[in-house]
Amino acid sequence: MSVRNILIHPDPRLRKVCAPVEAVDPALRRLADAMFETMYD
Repeated sequence: MSVRNILIHPDPRLRKVCAPVEAVDPALRRLADAMFETMYD
C-alpha cells in the first residue's frame, strides 16, 4: 500500500462536504487501510 498525503489546516479541501457512503466495497476498504498505514507510519 502507499502512504497518502496528509492535508494540513487551512487546506480548503478539509471543508468540502463529501457524499454519503452507500456501500462498503473493496475499494473503500483499501482506502481505509491506506489511511491507517499513513497514520501509523
